[in-house]
Amino acid sequence: MISDALDELKTTLQMEDGWRNTYPTTLKYTYRQKRAGQITRHSRLDRIYVKPETVPYTFEWKIESPGVTTDHDLVSVRFTCEAAPTVGKGRWIVPKHLMYDKEIIKFIDEESKTLEMNMNNIDSAEEWNPTLNHQTLWADFKQHLIELARKRAKIVIPRLVKEIAELEAKIDTTSNDPLLTDEERSLSTAVLKEALGALEERRYKQTRSISRANFATQGETISRYWSQLNKDKRKRDLIQRLEILPDPTPVSLGPETRNIRPHSDTEPLYETHSQRMANMMRDYHENLQRDLQTPNTDQREHSMNEALKTITVQISEEHKQHLQKLTSLTDVDEALKLSANYKAPGLDGICYEIWKLLHARYKNAKAHQQKAFNIVYTLNRVYNDIELNGMAENTRFSESWMCPLYKKNDRSQIANYRPISLLNTDYKIFSKALTIKL
Repeated sequence: MISDALDELKTTLQMEDGWRNTYPTTLKYTYRQKRAGQITRHSRLDRIYVKPETVPYTFEWKIESPGVTTDHDLVSVRFTCEAAPTVGKGRWIVPKHLMYDKEIIKFIDEESKTLEMNMNNIDSAEEWNPTLNHQTLWADFKQHLIELARKRAKIVIPRLVKEIAELEAKIDTTSNDPLLTDEERSLSTAVLKEALGALEERRYKQTRSISRANFATQGETISRYWSQLNKDKRKRDLIQRLEILPDPTPVSLGPETRNIRPHSDTEPLYETHSQRMANMMRDYHENLQRDLQTPNTDQREHSMNEALKTITVQISEEHKQHLQKLTSLTDVDEALKLSANYKAPGLDGICYEIWKLLHARYKNAKAHQQKAFNIVYTLNRVYNDIELNGMAENTRFSESWMCPLYKKNDRSQIANYRPISLLNTDYKIFSKALTIKL
């Protein structure tokens, strides 16, 4: 018998059916045989066998429709090693297509009017309020926009993807319904499988059509699409481990504290937990900027004066006058225009294209003598507030996300990584506007 030979082979090679071990009581099939005038036959022919000792490192066992015309389903699994670091989903970025969502547009139109009215009320105040000013109002507006974008991103999904998910749920329910007979289960599952296969094939054809259209229009031109198409696809550079640095200060170990080891330890210790490695990187670079000893004030002043004497190039009077002026609407407009697309955003997840879309919408409304949110005017008011009164606390305006890049030598040494900071978009526009002002 074929089944006996397969069992003997599995026993000899010491292999296990990973999907069946993960779902021992679930009925699901990978092959369907349909003959004229007969009930559709289902079986599970496609399988992945693994060694028993590797089973704990496998996850996400799935049986899915492949999206091409076939009577076989696709079996897939994720496999990882024991010491692999935790890899999250990455930083969330506001999708640009949400700027065309009706709920987002409605929010921007309504809340921008409230924002402008509140800013006008603040302008009439005699003194600057550190807790209620243009900066805090802008931070609140942006935070509410991000929260709404997160909610809408979960709702605004393609209808085809939603239909596929619903059909997959129906197939699982029908295949494991104890109230149905084998014949009823077989017929119902066959019908649902055919519908699911048609949807998957439709999704695959849509993706293929989009790819063909992009290649036909941009494949032979020097563009971002062309460069990405011909660029080597590199895997994410993971930090597998970091050496725990010695520190005489007793600090409690935990997920939110930096790791230490006594000076007496001769053997190096390593950290492999992703969150704690990130905290170690953060603390290391923060300590580089700190003075371990209180500097001598007189000596510091003398060193500064000596250093200033060596500077021969000085700022001109014309530049001094320009610096004394506040950032203008023209400066901010030009800074936004010069900002390159497809750049990584900061912690807020808002890229340049989002503000450019809002500015283009304002200019279009203005051309038709209609009102819309003027993002450039609002940003200019926020920047002027910073220039006049300094940066307000708790606005997270200047916060950045540090990304370590490996340089050379031992990968477990923190010093062998070069950090880069990803700043928020409105902060980068401000820095460009200050440069343009000169």
